[in-house]
Amino acid sequence: MWSFIEASENRISDNKKYENENSNVQEEDDGLDEEDLLVLKEENKNEFQLQLDLGEIIGALFKTHKQLVSSVI
Repeated sequence: MWSFIEASENRISDNKKYENENSNVQEEDDGLDEEDLLVLKEENKNEFQLQLDLGEIIGALFKTHKQLVSSVI
């Protein structure tokens, strides 16, 4: 489960890096337009939601199956 969260963090980081690298490009064809920026923001929003959902799942597992998941810590 932790690997999913780490992969999600990496995707968010990659999206932010890509946005920063391409938002200041002078040529219109090479830079990001508004639609591209919206797609990146939507992808990051989905990644944040994934992380929240995984956190809720982990919390529910600890609450209901404490003995079985104590080794996860």
